[in-house]
Amino acid sequence: MEKIKIELYGVLAEIAGSNAIELINVNDINAVKKELELKYPEVKEYNYFIAVNNKIINENRILKNEDSIAVMPPFSGG
Repeated sequence: MEKIKIELYGVLAEIAGSNAIELINVNDINAVKKELELKYPEVKEYNYFIAVNNKIINENRILKNEDSIAVMPPFSGG
C-alpha cells in the first residue's frame, strides 16, 4: 500500500488544517494512529474514533487500498 486518504472531522481537521490528509506506507490502523500523532502531536490530547468503510472500529485492522478511513473526535447526540 502506498498512499491512503484519511478524512478528518471536527477539531482534528482544525489541527491538521485540512479535512483530509494522505499518509504513505501505512498498512494498518495502528500505523495510521502512529503517523497521525507524529505529524500532529496535538491529536494525542483527544480521544478519537477511527472508522473504516463507515464502521467505527476498536481494534487494529489491516487496510486495503479501497478502504475509506475517517478519523473523528468524540461526538454526542441529543
